Amino acid sequence: MTRATRRGIILLECIIALAIFVAIGLSLLAMSNLATDVATRTQRQARARDLARSAMSQIEAKLASPETLSGEQKDDAGNPTGYTLVVHSEPSQFAGLALVEVTASRSGVQNDPDSFTLRSLANLSVGSGLPEGGTP
Repeated sequence: MTRATRRGIILLECIIALAIFVAIGLSLLAMSNLATDVATRTQRQARARDLARSAMSQIEAKLASPETLSGEQKDDAGNPTGYTLVVHSEPSQFAGLALVEVTASRSGVQNDPDSFTLRSLANLSVGSGLPEGGTP
């Protein structure tokens, strides 16, 4: 084997090793992006689920009515959360109970894949949910 042939083989080995290294790097980058997307979606779904459950708890405790909870949601400081609640209630076949449906979705997102809908029977009869005296 001549010296020029050996140099050519070494160059070819280096190019192949570099191509393998680049392919592995690109694969890791793609997996990292996928993991980030999955984590973001999971976080959005958890936020929607928490908002829907919180709204349903307020309805069940008679701290709020379905009408007052529907709309753009705000945090404790009054800042928009980026989520909207749609609360719908209808009479059920059970005396004194209504079927309440709470859907939390990101504001301005049509057919939000990260939305969460919660359905439950609740007593919507008149009452503040607060003990006598009006303070919790």
